Amino acid sequence: MARMTPIRGLVLVLAMTPALSGCLVIGAMNATEPASIPVASAPAATVAVPTSSPPTPTAPSSASSPTPPATPTPPAAPAPPALPDGTKWATADNEQLRFAVASSWVEINPSMVAAGAPSPEVKKLAKDLGVSSGELLGRFESIEIAYLAAPVNGYSSNISMSIETLASLPDDEWVKSVFAQSGKVKVVSTERVTTLVGPALRINGSATFKGVTIPLATVIVDVGRHSVVLEVAARKRSDVDKATNYALTTLHSI
Repeated sequence: MARMTPIRGLVLVLAMTPALSGCLVIGAMNATEPASIPVASAPAATVAVPTSSPPTPTAPSSASSPTPPATPTPPAAPAPPALPDGTKWATADNEQLRFAVASSWVEINPSMVAAGAPSPEVKKLAKDLGVSSGELLGRFESIEIAYLAAPVNGYSSNISMSIETLASLPDDEWVKSVFAQSGKVKVVSTERVTTLVGPALRINGSATFKGVTIPLATVIVDVGRHSVVLEVAARKRSDVDKATNYALTTLHSI
């Protein structure tokens, strides 16, 4: 696996609203592209022009007739996972991906953010968090989809999905180095996992905001064309793990 070479680096921004749970937002990460490999053109074949009538062709013998290769059968697509009890589907329409989230969590989507038109559920959530609807939507400007739980003691557990252009999953050394440079997030552990849409790297971390430690999880999933990044934050590590495991075990194409 090639080592990632960021151009602008991994930018970690903690949400500054105390009511939010300190969710991470990953900025642009660009990998060095492999050099192109030149391909030599095959020389043109020389065609002989007959000067007299060609001989009458004879039927080729069965021994000299090559057997056409069998057409390989493409592997069957994996069956979509079942929806766990107490959850609903979160769908990222642009990516044609979906995953499970707790059924009570409130959706924030790109159309809502772009139009500045929060749903009634988002308006109530913002009011309970003590922020304006516009400020709440502004925290999720670059996401494909996000979901937030009802606030508990002023903090809302949340999960969001964003897109990053990555040539491959970063290695652990790179992750620790870049997170350390941010000065905001402590890496607790990393784990290589497999999802229905590709290999993934789970990064467990924590951040301290106004004296409160916020457990975090960032999951980078290589889906082939690029990577999707799932970010989870909550007041309890068990809540982070629950939301992250829902996503990892149910993430699939639609």
